[in-house]
Amino acid sequence: MKFKSLRDYPIANKRVIMRVDYNITLKKPAASGDTSSADPTTATPSPTGEKPGTPAEVADDTRIRVTVPTIQYLLEQNCSIIILSHFKRPAGQVLEELRLDPMARRLSQLLNHPVTKLNNIRGAEVEAAVQGLKPRDILMLENTRFYPEEETNDAAFAAAIAAYGEVFVFDGFAVAHRDHATVTGIAKLLPTLPGFSVEEEIRGLSLITDNPPQPHVALLGGMKISDKVKVIEALLKRSQAVLIGGALANTFLVAQGKPIGASLAESQELDKKGKKVNPLDVARELLTGAAGKIVLPVDFVAAAELRAGAETKIFDAEGGAEDGTKLPADWMYLDIGPKSTEMFAAKLRAAKSVLWNGPMGAYETPGFDQATKVLAETVAGLRDNGSITVTGGGDTEAAIQHFGLGGRFTYSSTAGGASLKFIAGGKLPILDYLVQ
Repeated sequence: MKFKSLRDYPIANKRVIMRVDYNITLKKPAASGDTSSADPTTATPSPTGEKPGTPAEVADDTRIRVTVPTIQYLLEQNCSIIILSHFKRPAGQVLEELRLDPMARRLSQLLNHPVTKLNNIRGAEVEAAVQGLKPRDILMLENTRFYPEEETNDAAFAAAIAAYGEVFVFDGFAVAHRDHATVTGIAKLLPTLPGFSVEEEIRGLSLITDNPPQPHVALLGGMKISDKVKVIEALLKRSQAVLIGGALANTFLVAQGKPIGASLAESQELDKKGKKVNPLDVARELLTGAAGKIVLPVDFVAAAELRAGAETKIFDAEGGAEDGTKLPADWMYLDIGPKSTEMFAAKLRAAKSVLWNGPMGAYETPGFDQATKVLAETVAGLRDNGSITVTGGGDTEAAIQHFGLGGRFTYSSTAGGASLKFIAGGKLPILDYLVQ
C-alpha cells in the first residue's frame, strides 16, 4: 500500500482538520468536595453541564497518546489544528455526559499546550473560532455523533466541516472502516494524509497480512463468532493453526454437540445483508473447511460464579472431571484449562509469527486468569527469539497492561473492528482517499 507520508507533504502553515478516535474510557471524578486528584489543565472548554470542580477524568488515555506525535509535528510546522472525534453512541442526540471536554483537558496536559474546546461543530461560534485561528492554535469541536448527519455520511454536513480547513489528516485508525461524514466525507473533499499512528497501524498489521513468516499461528479469544468470521476465514488461508479460547470457543463446542453448562455462547441468529444465519451453522462451516487448523481447548476451568475464591473444577471438553463428576448445568467455563494452555503454548513457541486477539478467560478475576497470563507471557517472549508478534483489540490491550507486558510485542494495535477488518482483507474506505 503506497501513500504519501505526512512528512513528505508541504503542510507548513496550513489549517489542518484532524480526525482522531478518542472513544475512550472515562472514570468518575473524586468524591464530592475532593478535587485534589483533578489535574490542572490549560484547556479552555465552554460550559458543558459538568459540575464545577468535579469533571470526568480519562481512565485510559492510550488513544489520545498515540495522536500526540502527529499533533506535535503539525505544531512544529506552524499549523493550526481543528480536531474531530466521536465518543460512544449518542444516536444523533446531545448527551451532556458524552461531551469531549475530558479529552480536551487530557490532550492539553499531554501536549503542555492550550486546547480550546467548543460545544458545537457548526454555527456562528464555530465559524468565528475557525476564522480566528492563528498558527499553533488547537481547536477541538464537539462529539461528531451528536449530529445524525455524521453516521449517514451527509454530503452537506461533510462539506460544511471540510470548509474549515485546507488539509485533512486522518489519525484515528479505529474508525478507518467507517463510511462517515468526518471520515470519508471530508476525505473526498480535501487532500488527505495519514497521521503517524495510522501509518504505524498499517505497517504493524501488514507484518501478519503480507506473507507473514511461517509457521504463522493465530490466538483468538473474546466473545462473538460473528465479529470474527471473516478474520478466521482469512487466517485459515495463511496460518498453520488458529487457536481458539475464551467464550468464542464455547460456540464451537455447542456446534459440536458438547456441553457448556451456563457458559456464555453466541446463540442469536446473525443478520447478514438481510439473511438470517445461525452462529452454530457458521461454526460448523468453519470447522468443516478448516482442514484441522482450528484448535479448540480440551479442558476448562469451571465455577458456579465469577468470583475470586469461588470453588473451581477442571472439566474436559466432554464435560467430565477426573473424579467422574459431570459439568453441572449452572456452572460456567471461565478459563481454558492447564492442558489446553500448554497445548496452545507449545504451538505458539514453534511459530515464527503470531497474531493474538482476545483473552482466554475472565483474566481480571483471580482463579480464572492463568491461561491468559501464561499465553500472553509466551507470546511476549517470542519477540526475543526473532519472531513477529502482533496484538490487536481493546480487550487484548487491557490484558497486556493487566499483566505488565506493555512494549513486549512487535506491534500492538489500538484499533478494534478496523484492525480485524484489515487483517481479514476487508476494505477500509478511508485508505482509498490517501494522497498517493
